[in-house]
Amino acid sequence: MKTLISVALIATSAWAAPETVLILGGSFEMGDHHDLGGREHRNDELPIRTVQVAPFHIGKYEVTTAEYCAFLNGAVVVVRDGLVFPKTGKAPLCDTRLSSEYSRIGFDGKQFKVLDGKENHPMTGVRWAGAAAYCDWLSDQQNAEPRYRLPTEEEWEYAGRGGRHNPYCIFPWGDDDNPARANWPNSGDPFEKGKLPYTTPVGYYDGSNHDGYQTLDGSNGYGLHDMAGNVWEWCSDLYSQSSADPDIAKPMPDGKDYHVLRSGNWFNGEWGHSRVSNRNPGYFRGPQDPNHPYYHIGLRIARSAADLPLIAGELQILGDNFQFTEGPASDGESNVYFTDIRANRIHVFPPSGKLEVFRENSGGANGLYFDRDGNLLVCEGMNGKLTSISPNGDVAVLADEYNGKGFNKPNDLWIDPKGGVYFTDPIYGRTEKKQDGEHVYYLLPDRSKVIRVIDDFTRPNGLIGTSDGKTLYVADHGASKIWKYAVNADGTLTGKTFFADCSSDGMTIDSQGNIYATQDSVLIFSPDGEQISEIKTPARPTNVTFGGKGNRTLFITARTHLCAIQMNIGGTTSVSSTRTQRTGQSPSLQQGKRPQGRPDKPWLLEHAKELDENGDGAVARKEMLDEAEKAFKLYDKNNNGELASSELKGKGMAKSAMGGFIKLHAEELDSNSDGTITQKEMLDETAKLFDKSDKNRDGKVDAKDQSRRTPQSSRPQGGGNRFAEMDSNKDGAVSLKEFVAQEKKKKGQVDESRARQKFEQIDKDGNGKLSQQEVENAPKGKGGRK
Repeated sequence: MKTLISVALIATSAWAAPETVLILGGSFEMGDHHDLGGREHRNDELPIRTVQVAPFHIGKYEVTTAEYCAFLNGAVVVVRDGLVFPKTGKAPLCDTRLSSEYSRIGFDGKQFKVLDGKENHPMTGVRWAGAAAYCDWLSDQQNAEPRYRLPTEEEWEYAGRGGRHNPYCIFPWGDDDNPARANWPNSGDPFEKGKLPYTTPVGYYDGSNHDGYQTLDGSNGYGLHDMAGNVWEWCSDLYSQSSADPDIAKPMPDGKDYHVLRSGNWFNGEWGHSRVSNRNPGYFRGPQDPNHPYYHIGLRIARSAADLPLIAGELQILGDNFQFTEGPASDGESNVYFTDIRANRIHVFPPSGKLEVFRENSGGANGLYFDRDGNLLVCEGMNGKLTSISPNGDVAVLADEYNGKGFNKPNDLWIDPKGGVYFTDPIYGRTEKKQDGEHVYYLLPDRSKVIRVIDDFTRPNGLIGTSDGKTLYVADHGASKIWKYAVNADGTLTGKTFFADCSSDGMTIDSQGNIYATQDSVLIFSPDGEQISEIKTPARPTNVTFGGKGNRTLFITARTHLCAIQMNIGGTTSVSSTRTQRTGQSPSLQQGKRPQGRPDKPWLLEHAKELDENGDGAVARKEMLDEAEKAFKLYDKNNNGELASSELKGKGMAKSAMGGFIKLHAEELDSNSDGTITQKEMLDETAKLFDKSDKNRDGKVDAKDQSRRTPQSSRPQGGGNRFAEMDSNKDGAVSLKEFVAQEKKKKGQVDESRARQKFEQIDKDGNGKLSQQEVENAPKGKGGRK
């Protein structure tokens, strides 16, 4: 029997809108950077394309069942056969328990209510029309301008990546596929039992221990939760409208076009289909397509941002009384390194604000830049060299001559995405002229050769490139002009184009492609070369870089000063964002916090079941090499003993741990950087990986080899250790206040000045906080274990 029930309950007071996060926008390379989408079907995430995104707000969490239920009780809707419809519309909005056993929405003929105590779980069973209707209703409730809406597919992916653009990652948080980061199929969380759907509360995977289930932090760099897994989220685009390849943008098997779903889900698929680039038309929902239940589909809100000025704050003086500051470079962990050329010194300015000397006798260091491996590259002007300082402090010369002659005075540099280094070589002061002019050079990515790329400048100085490595801006300080070049595959430059009249020193670029040049003040130019803003400094600026939280602080060296100013737009994500820090920790330990009681595992242990052929609970060296050889042959389609990029990007991928390892680490496996991987290279690098993981050198990798290293930012491992007792607020660090409180607890009374002195002795890096490593390394009587 057909039922028709009309509900017209207009809300009498505004409902609090779900929390949103401002995304400042910028450009990025949208699509599948790992070619993982082609393993199940034709890859609809290719070709990769450059997309510009304007500032917008997006929901921090998926819309909850309680939030959606408030809409149902506040809107004008009707219920037909258990489905909710707008009063005058034909498209259903969502299920109730009357139409689907999986719905968490109950209806008693007068009122909607949340069932099964799932108020804080994401709304499920919602159709695209229901997601759009919720946004319209919320806009009316909030009198919101701009109005709430669903995110575009481009906005969703830009937000989902969390600012990680170099390198582009598989998931919102990085490349770690540990199921403790997201609600995927078989994640093992306590909600995978009882009635479907197996959703978790929004934001559940936050690094906390939930009644014995330890999660990893699955949020991304923007603080957004559940951008991978839990429920699919509707986007505003139709699948055909947002497809990069017109050949893919065809109707579904039923001849219709569907809106796009993003985020992945709890129900099915490898990693819950939650790669950040994964696209899913609403037709494909499960085995019963197109009639599969909607029990894994929800929504997240968005709205455009009002126009924002570039500059968000006032200029701050971080330090003065320097002799001649230059070369600021951010290490991706909010530490900013800069040079004082005349003092022959490199400084570091940490988040604590306590200035440190990083290196004395710096060789007249000028420009600085970090490479992907955490090495600080330095233009040593006085010594005429380009050098590299490793995280352990080892110094290596990368380049000191061209065509048998030394350089004039290397000044500034930029590292491209391939690892090649562009640097300028002008003459300033009483520098001896060693080359036949003042030119720009390129050190090849394999560091084997230096080539000259610009030879017609009066005096080159600052330079900066775009994050995709396709465009380079170079200042001819002597001619008071900035030029723009196209970057060729071999690093050479073509298409010299005038950009702006400006006698610039150092330069940088933001995520929207604006160029920041240094003349009498910091001048900001649009990508078209139009000056759009200016930042005045207490002395003539010499160089600029982005850093700090969210990469939105502009650091400025201004001769005798170090300055900073907050911006409403961030810099492009530099290669430093995933680098090893100067503590010497490996990149894998930098990707995020491990949970309490779950030490970091080597890659081998993460995939031990697949690699352990004889099932003895350990991976032997031979097993590892056998798997590597097997995976190599699966990729080597033409059996020539080499893997080319075309073979790595083709279909028919090896569905194994080693197969994935080859795909994700192709550049590292190509040890001679010739663009191909030989079987010898593969086996040699695999052997190195095994030897690195075999901690006790017994020829096999098992639980005994499990690493006990812990990032300084991670939480204590519990168990009554000294650090855990001191860290009263459990933020992963011990403040002076916590240290003094622990001393008082231990001794009853304490001389606070002596306690401060003891604290500073333990605080080796001088950042004003004690890490677990510093506490554990302290001698007895100074915070160490007794």
